[in-house]
Amino acid sequence: PRNAVAIHLDGNMKNNALENMRWASRQESQNYWRALVTDRAGLPTQQEIQFKLVPNYPGYAAGSNGTIWSCKHGKWRELQPRTDKHSGYKCVTLSKGKVVSYRTVHTIVLEAFKGLKAPGQCCRHIDGNPANNQPENLAWGTPKDNAEDRRKHGREYCGSKQWHSRFN
Repeated sequence: PRNAVAIHLDGNMKNNALENMRWASRQESQNYWRALVTDRAGLPTQQEIQFKLVPNYPGYAAGSNGTIWSCKHGKWRELQPRTDKHSGYKCVTLSKGKVVSYRTVHTIVLEAFKGLKAPGQCCRHIDGNPANNQPENLAWGTPKDNAEDRRKHGREYCGSKQWHSRFN
């Protein structure tokens, strides 16, 4: 048929058996593949990486290696984070409907693997390295715990290290 494409019913592009294929319109094909990708456990697959869906953001997943993935266009792709020049943390842009949010990678990974934060808590990097966003390096804690971590790892800015300190 004109303007039609063949789709694989089991999703396996290498299985070209006649009973596994049928004709579909381009729009139907796109919708089919989008549904197939998200229905397969709803997660991307890679060896030795565990994936969990990001709560409150459909179509996004976090990897156990500290990566964020999107399935917004029918197939999973890794989002490339930007480093925030003020905080030094990696950030990505997530969208939910027409609302777009700029979120830190460590918070997204922690929400996906250990649940949403309780009121009054913040995300802590256990080893003090803001680039290490693996779930085993992240934990929820109080701002006091976070301040103790910064002091322990030498990342606390006090005295002349503060940006607004004055020298007399």
